[in-house]
Amino acid sequence: HPGFPGGVGNYFGWIDITNPAAPAWAAGNTVTNPLPTPPVSVAQFNGRAWYAVDNTLWYSDALVPLTITNSSQVLILGDNVDVTALGGLPLQTQQGGIIQSLIAFKGAAIMYQIKGDDATSDLTLNTLDVSTGTEAPNSISPTPKGLAFMSPTGLRVIDFFARVSDPIGHSGSGVVIPFIYSSVPSRMAAAYNADIYRITTQNGKAAGTPQQEWWFDFPGQIWSGPHTSAAVMIHGFMNSFVLTLSG
Repeated sequence: HPGFPGGVGNYFGWIDITNPAAPAWAAGNTVTNPLPTPPVSVAQFNGRAWYAVDNTLWYSDALVPLTITNSSQVLILGDNVDVTALGGLPLQTQQGGIIQSLIAFKGAAIMYQIKGDDATSDLTLNTLDVSTGTEAPNSISPTPKGLAFMSPTGLRVIDFFARVSDPIGHSGSGVVIPFIYSSVPSRMAAAYNADIYRITTQNGKAAGTPQQEWWFDFPGQIWSGPHTSAAVMIHGFMNSFVLTLSG
């Protein structure tokens, strides 16, 4: 990313809100054990910062996101394919409780689930049972049904039992073509709020390859669009959305 070259430069940035009246911006790298290259994603899980670096996940000390005390605080995820995105997912257990977990996406082909923690000696890494993933990191969004993401074959949801749904809209039952033929999948942007998942894509199958926004109503299981508020970034806020319009 521009501004975070690694090497002898900065690896990522942060905002210190210890004093909410005067947030302080800074940039650098983790201390004690520096990250080897700039991370492509970071997520909070069990009070730690988890950094996606190449094909590994490095995790900080508990409640100290900029410190990695031990060189063993790293998980290697399978092969040499890089981790490309992270998303948090609650997990429903057979006993009825909720255990937080972290989903790591490695491109469009595979996902891993991380559960537990170093401090409780139950840290585990498991491969999800469907050979899919996402090339659109900004499409990942938590919903009441689980973690939604745009796969190469359409919108999918990882439910609270870590089961991956079929594409929502396959076989003509909804909308998949604008996403399958997205001109730049990594530029898709989506967010969920107030029962609606909103996602923008550049539809390479439509005349002129326009930027289009589509809405999926979770309670009604209905797609609608294209709408006119094509966004380059979008996030849920209160009962609505905050977004930056394309162009």
